[in-house]
Amino acid sequence: MTTHRIYLAGPEVFLPDALDVLAAKKAVCAEAGLEGVSPLDAEIGPVMDGSADAAGAIYAANREAMASCGFAIANLTPFRGVSVDAGTAFEIGFLTAQGAVVYGYTNDPSPYHLRVADHAPRNPAVGAHVDGGWMVENFGLVDNLMVPLGIAETGGAVIAHPAGDRNTLFHDLTAFSECVAHIARRISDG
Repeated sequence: MTTHRIYLAGPEVFLPDALDVLAAKKAVCAEAGLEGVSPLDAEIGPVMDGSADAAGAIYAANREAMASCGFAIANLTPFRGVSVDAGTAFEIGFLTAQGAVVYGYTNDPSPYHLRVADHAPRNPAVGAHVDGGWMVENFGLVDNLMVPLGIAETGGAVIAHPAGDRNTLFHDLTAFSECVAHIARRISDG
């Protein structure tokens, strides 16, 4: 089987055990004869020093990595709020524009509109939008409609699986593994 490169988009890069989580994802890919490509694979020096040069180096390295992949798996699990990580959303759009087949997964399958409503009382800015008459889309999707429908348009899919608890939200690879299986079947079916 030919090795196919899969870009691993998601907020895992911010976890304290990021290298371990990404290594586990790469291992799942390798078991299926696929190559997982992590945003942390590039050797770009001290990346969190806050400099514009560091930001530019990270952007260039991630863009190059994405451009080298025909597939992607994006972690859509809400991060730092009620929605997908902003960087991951950009990566989905970039990969879609490059013609990659994108799969997404979330370990919080609750509908987006319910997460917004649940978050509103704790966040005055969100509450003002909900209580002030701003519409919150209600299509029963796991995120803003542009994310899952954009993924579907590439030929991919979104897999939802509830993580056991808050501690496993970014470590449960059940749905991720299912995305890998979908890609492997897609490749073997030609």
